[in-house]
Amino acid sequence: EFLNPMHYESILFRSLKEEENMKDHSLLIDYLRLIEYMVKNEIYHQEVQLVGILYILNVVFPLHQQWPYEDEFQMITICKFCIAIFVKVLQKSEIDKSHKSYEIFTMCRDAFLFDEVLMSSYLSVFYKDKFYIQNLMEQESNWINGPVLEQIEN
Repeated sequence: EFLNPMHYESILFRSLKEEENMKDHSLLIDYLRLIEYMVKNEIYHQEVQLVGILYILNVVFPLHQQWPYEDEFQMITICKFCIAIFVKVLQKSEIDKSHKSYEIFTMCRDAFLFDEVLMSSYLSVFYKDKFYIQNLMEQESNWINGPVLEQIEN
């Protein structure tokens, strides 16, 4: 029922789909912030959480690195929210199988165990060529207090 494609016909998902081709991804960042808040505070409304995490697993996380960005830090923010959501969902050591969060937990667990595209996207976040940080530093004009320092620290 919650995996029904009709959820993707909502105004929200149509707007998120349009935003994929834009250079500003503010709506997606706000949406990810909402999903993270719900997961962190254990607020389980499956029509929001389950569909949202399904969208993150199938669309956002695998594709966000390919989208155009006016501000590169939006890509980092999107990635950071996705990983934070995954960690919060998967860090549960014991979940009652009858609890609403169990379906979300198993969906994330299985995606990370069996979905090659998702795992490739996850690994690409951490694997950078050996000159990646040097290139970031060379692009920075305010080397001591610039935004690249914030990116490296995160």
